[in-house]
Amino acid sequence: MSEEGKAKEAPTRGGQEPDLLVEAIPALVWRAGPEGDIEYVNQRMLEYLGAPLGEVIGWGWMDKVHPDDVAFKKRTWLENLERGTPHDTVCRFRGADGRYRWFEVRGEPRRDSDGRVLSWIGVLIDTDDRRKAKEALRESEYKLRQIIDTIPALTRSTGSEGDQPGFMAQLQAILNVLPAYTWYAAPSGALTFVNKRTADYLGLPKDHLLRLGIDIGAQYDAHIGFLHPDDREESRKAWPVNMRTGEASEFSFRVRNAQGGYRWFLSRVEPLRASDGTLLQWVGVNLDIEERKRAEQALRESEAKFRDYAESASDWFWEIGPDYKFTMLTENAFGSNAADRIGAACWDRALDLETEPEKWRLLHAALGLRKPFRDFVYCCADGNGSPIYVKASGKPVFDGNGEFRGYRGSGADVTATIRAQEEHERLRQLESDLSHMNRLSVMGELAASLVHEVTQPIGSARNNARASLNFLGKESPDLGEVREALECVVGDADRARDIIDRIRAHIKKAVPLTERINLNEAISEVIGLARSAIAENGVSVQTQFGEGLGPIEGDRVQLQQVVLNLILNAIEAMRSIDGGARELLISTEQVGTSGVVVAVHDSGPGIDPEFRERVFEAFYTTKSSGVGMGLSICRTIIDSHGGRLWAEANAPLGAVFQFTLPSAEASSEISSRLIGSESRT
Repeated sequence: MSEEGKAKEAPTRGGQEPDLLVEAIPALVWRAGPEGDIEYVNQRMLEYLGAPLGEVIGWGWMDKVHPDDVAFKKRTWLENLERGTPHDTVCRFRGADGRYRWFEVRGEPRRDSDGRVLSWIGVLIDTDDRRKAKEALRESEYKLRQIIDTIPALTRSTGSEGDQPGFMAQLQAILNVLPAYTWYAAPSGALTFVNKRTADYLGLPKDHLLRLGIDIGAQYDAHIGFLHPDDREESRKAWPVNMRTGEASEFSFRVRNAQGGYRWFLSRVEPLRASDGTLLQWVGVNLDIEERKRAEQALRESEAKFRDYAESASDWFWEIGPDYKFTMLTENAFGSNAADRIGAACWDRALDLETEPEKWRLLHAALGLRKPFRDFVYCCADGNGSPIYVKASGKPVFDGNGEFRGYRGSGADVTATIRAQEEHERLRQLESDLSHMNRLSVMGELAASLVHEVTQPIGSARNNARASLNFLGKESPDLGEVREALECVVGDADRARDIIDRIRAHIKKAVPLTERINLNEAISEVIGLARSAIAENGVSVQTQFGEGLGPIEGDRVQLQQVVLNLILNAIEAMRSIDGGARELLISTEQVGTSGVVVAVHDSGPGIDPEFRERVFEAFYTTKSSGVGMGLSICRTIIDSHGGRLWAEANAPLGAVFQFTLPSAEASSEISSRLIGSESRT
C-alpha cells in the first residue's frame, strides 16, 4: 500500500487512538475540528447510530438527522461555528433500529491562548423519553380542557356543587388510565387526588381512589412526607411560590415508594382554569427519571475521574497542529508554565538540536511522513530555563478526508531516570577501572616470575642461534643441523611472543570480546602464566579436567583473570602454613547440558564460615597489603557471564572457590551482560 493510501486508511477512529477514559463515559461523545467537520465519536455513539465511523466523520452525520430537522440543525451549527459560541440545540437522530429519537446536542469550543477555536467537544443527551412524557402531559391537559369546556357548570366563575361530582368523576377516570404518575391538588395546594399508578407506587390505601373531594392531606405540604429528607426543604419553598403566581412549574425530587426506597422524579405542574380564568385545580405528572439521574451521576463521576487522572498523572498530554506548534498542553507539562508554550514549535527550547542532529533528523523524517513515534527522548529547558529530559510519544491525526491535522500524544519528565543512568554508567566505568587496576596488581605480583618466563625462551633462542653460527663456520657446514637449530630459534621466539601476548592481554584495556572458549585450554594457559609463583612457593598443582567439556561463550581474558586471581589467592593462603603439603587442585566438570563448574581447592588455613560471604565484598580484605577488590571483581565478572561464584570449606582442610558458567547454548544474552559489566576492560 502507498504512503498516501496508508494515510487515508489511518483514521480508523477519527485519526486518533481513542482515549479509554472518554470511551468509558456513559454518553454519546463527539469532537469536531474548527471548521465543524466531525473528527471523532465514541463507541457508544457508533453503536446507537449503527454505522461505521467512515459514515459519520466529516459531515456524514447529517444523513442521520431527521429530514425535518436537517435545515434547522445545519443553520444553528453554522451560526455557532461562525460566532464561536457554544452550540445547544435539539434534533432527532436515526438509531440502528431505523427509529428516530430526540437528542439535545451540546458543544463547547476549545481555544488557544489567542482565543482561536482549535476544536469542538460535545455530547448528545437523549431527551426522547422526557419529550414524549411532556407531549403526553400536554395531550392529557388538552383532553381535560376539552372536558372542562363541555361542562357548563365549570364555564361559570362560580359553579354549582351539584355539577362538581360529574366533572370530578370524569377527571378521575382520565387520570387513572393515563400511563403516568398523575395527581391533582386544590387551588390551595392541598393534595386531593392521586391516580392508581401513583397510589400503587406510594402504597396508599385504595379508599383514597374511591373518595372524591376528600383531601388526602389537609395542608398544601401533605406530600412532603413522601419526599427524600434532603429534598423537603426545597419543595416547601417552591410550593408557596406556585400558589402565589399561579404559574406552571417543573422541578425534580426523590419520592419514597411502598417498599421504602427512593427514586428520582421530574414533576410538571400545570394550573387548570375555567374559561373565565378561575383556578380550579393543580394538575401534575411525575416522570420517573431515576435512570437518567444515574446516567448523569455516572457521567459526572467519569468526567471527574478523567480530570483526576489527567491532573494527577506523571505524564502529560499534548497536541500540535499541521505547523507542529503546540495547540494544547495539560498543566503539568514540562514542569511549569505549560501555557507559555502554546503556539511555539514542539522543538523550541530543545537543548540538543545541535549536539545530536542525527536523532532530530530521524524525528523530522518521521513527522514528515506522518508516522507515529514512541519514546523519543530529548533535552529541553523547563519554565525556569533548567535542563530537563523529556520522553514523548505521538500519533498523527487526520480528518475525515484524510487531511493531516497535526499530532496528539503524551510526554513525561524522565530527568531522574536519565541522571540515574548516567550515574550507573559512571559507576560501571569506575568498576572497569578497578578491574583493570586489579589485573595490573596481579601482574605486578607476578613480575619477577614473568621476567624468568620471558628470558628463558630468549636465552634458549640465543643459544640455538650461536649453535647455528658454529655449524655454518665449519669447513663442511652441516645444513641439517643449522636448519634444526634455526627452527628451535623460531620456536623459542614464538614462545616468547605468546608469553608477551598473554601479559599484554591481561594488562591492556580492550572492548570485551565474546567468543567460544575451550575452558580447559584457557585454564591451562593461566596455570602456565603462574608457574613461577607456584614453583617459588613449593606448591604442587593437580588438574582434573572434565572430558568432553562443552564450549563456553564469553570473554577469554576476563575468565582467565578470575582463575588467575583464585590461584594466586590460594598460593598466598598456603604460604602461611609452616609445615604440611601445599596442594592446589583445579578441576572442571560438566553439569548436564546447562554449563560447567570450575573449582580451585587449596590446603591452606581455610575461611571462617562467618566471613565466607564477606570476602566477596568490595574493600574487605584479610591481607596486610591488599585492597579487597580482587574477589569482588571476580564475582562481578562471573555474574556478568550468567554464572555464580562462592566459597566453601575444603575437606580435610583449606578452602575451595567454585564458579559456574552456562554453556554456549544457554547464554544467548551473554554479550549484553558483558557490556553491562565491563564495556571497556
